[in-house]
Amino acid sequence: MVARGYLRRRGTLGDGAVQPGDAGHQCPAVREDEGRAEHRQALLVLEDLAGRGTTLYASGQVMREYLAVATRPMSGSGLGLKQADTLANARALRTRTTLLTEDSGVADRLLELLDEISCGRKQVHDANIVATMLVHGTERLTGTNRSGLGKIQ
Repeated sequence: MVARGYLRRRGTLGDGAVQPGDAGHQCPAVREDEGRAEHRQALLVLEDLAGRGTTLYASGQVMREYLAVATRPMSGSGLGLKQADTLANARALRTRTTLLTEDSGVADRLLELLDEISCGRKQVHDANIVATMLVHGTERLTGTNRSGLGKIQ
């Protein structure tokens, strides 16, 4: 597989390397979603790591997926946020992240990955994130749901 060896997960959140500190100016979803198991990890990434000068990257796809999940009802595995709060969160995320372009190079890399691995449906979205990372030389992926990346790693 082309992706193997290029995508390296070096450490995970919660490995004790960085401890959450003063959250400062939190995104509304981070404040409102404290009951979710991933809250501490989200706070660590969005507030502490970004505040310590760590460059955080996202793609347009990640932003779109956040917008979709945030506005989806909680009964449908969403956050159930109002659109105004969702947009405020997205804007706050944009101030904390560098947006990686999804250009023809990413599209070509995605097609190469899909030539080499068998995946479909939602895994195509995961493969697109990996293609974006590979094109831009990003080596660490942080998130709470890596189940779809099994074939791509």
